[in-house]
Amino acid sequence: LEAITNQYLTNYKKIKEAIKTIGAIKIIECNYSQYSSRYDAFKQGDILPAFNPKMGGGALMDINIYNIHFVTGIFGEPQKVSYLANVENGIDTSGILSLDYGDKKVVCIGAKDSTAPIRTIIQGDKGAIIIDGPTSTIDRFTIIDNQNKSEIVDFKVHTHRMYEEFTEFERIIRESDVETMTNHLDHSEMVMSIVDKGLDSAGISLG
Repeated sequence: LEAITNQYLTNYKKIKEAIKTIGAIKIIECNYSQYSSRYDAFKQGDILPAFNPKMGGGALMDINIYNIHFVTGIFGEPQKVSYLANVENGIDTSGILSLDYGDKKVVCIGAKDSTAPIRTIIQGDKGAIIIDGPTSTIDRFTIIDNQNKSEIVDFKVHTHRMYEEFTEFERIIRESDVETMTNHLDHSEMVMSIVDKGLDSAGISLG
């Protein structure tokens, strides 16, 4: 089991239900941009794990991974993947991952070299879902229809973002729920396949 918080959050499950109310999905934008406390050291030549290619560092493998899990946990595997990255010293300090689903387009923005409002927007032809804050926590979300009528939704079980994840891990182990474990493993393998394709398209090697 991969310890990726958003897959186990009740608010995430509620988003999957709420998507049905906003019509055909057209555009998804996830922006998780947060200036890293280690970036200044990186620019001075002190390569810490967060920016070390040999240790899986970089924006796509770190901060943007939550966006990928968020999107694919709802929409599955995309048809095409490409990554436009800002590369310094062989590692992506920020970048835009494009996921093409044919009938819907996704951009996942991850940045460790700059800061912006952290927000995710799912746009349908009947409305939109907005998440203010990172896709790793999903503290709450807002549904807005085309008449600008809005509803704030919050079904979180606990204030700590890892609570629901650990509770589910305990249940899976206690009940020997191999089916659920296998489904989560398949999801994680799909995400890492997308990461590999993105890194390849940007010419980044983490070897």
